[in-house]
Amino acid sequence: MNDQQNMVRQSVRYDVSIRGCVAVADEHAQAIRFGAGAGHRDGWVDLDIVDVSSNGLGMISPVFIPRKTLLTVRAYSHGENPTLLLEVPVRVQRVFMTDRRPGYLIGTSFADPGAEAVKQINALLAMLADDTLSATYAA
Repeated sequence: MNDQQNMVRQSVRYDVSIRGCVAVADEHAQAIRFGAGAGHRDGWVDLDIVDVSSNGLGMISPVFIPRKTLLTVRAYSHGENPTLLLEVPVRVQRVFMTDRRPGYLIGTSFADPGAEAVKQINALLAMLADDTLSATYAA
């Protein structure tokens, strides 16, 4: 068996479809900047959050973001007046190009979230565990 077959998840992962955006954290702002073609607004790039766990987030991004980059991620509720569900610091752990769009599957881990971010993470995980998001925000 290879290492990938032996890998065991450290936490439950929820498959989701949540609109969000990402910005490079201040610690890495001098080294990494989104170009004009990235479609950013004031340094924020829109993306889709595709999975959530107690350890981090999975996202599909239209722009490449290097491994180890510190980011701030925001996740929003669905609907006409979206509300902020989550604003949390993350570190990029893996990046894979998904297709020719381009699109990048980005795996992150939470990077020393503060007390407020931990509350938001726990609230989101509780909603997902109760399947509240899918019932509330069904398309």
